[in-house]
Amino acid sequence: MQIGEFKPTLYASLWENLPAPISNLHPQTFETLNQPHGFVLYSATITPNGNSERSVFIQQLHDYANVYTNGDFQVSMDRRLDEYITNIDGSTTKLDILVESMGHINFSLEMNNDRKGITSKVTVDDVEILNWNHYSIPLDTNYIKNLRSIYDPKKIKEGLFFRSVLTLTEA
Repeated sequence: MQIGEFKPTLYASLWENLPAPISNLHPQTFETLNQPHGFVLYSATITPNGNSERSVFIQQLHDYANVYTNGDFQVSMDRRLDEYITNIDGSTTKLDILVESMGHINFSLEMNNDRKGITSKVTVDDVEILNWNHYSIPLDTNYIKNLRSIYDPKKIKEGLFFRSVLTLTEA
């Protein structure tokens, strides 16, 4: 079998395809949101403290996250590398944490405790952040089928979907 040449093209933005949010005082796990896989965007408003740097701690991140402040990408965090703390600018007012579930443990007693998402709390300078909006992004057939393509190339930033046609031929 041969794979012909294919070229992915920019199709849609995650940010322009967010579903209605689910609000809660505390971050909710994927399981609580009834989402077995994909991504959840956790979004909260925080009070700025001027220009000094601030420390963000994501307690119990499962599994991988991209952190955005005021809409701009800041850092990636990975549970496997024990990455849970980062610094942000003191003028930040919006904190977005895009969390990816990277599969589930399928053996041992840990199967019962392998929750996904932010499974505890998020703090900024040791103060718990409350009042979260959760955007479920399951990446299932229905979600992908209903993506709206990008219309404004000036709004392009991290969090993009690409589309391509792949042709397979027998050798």
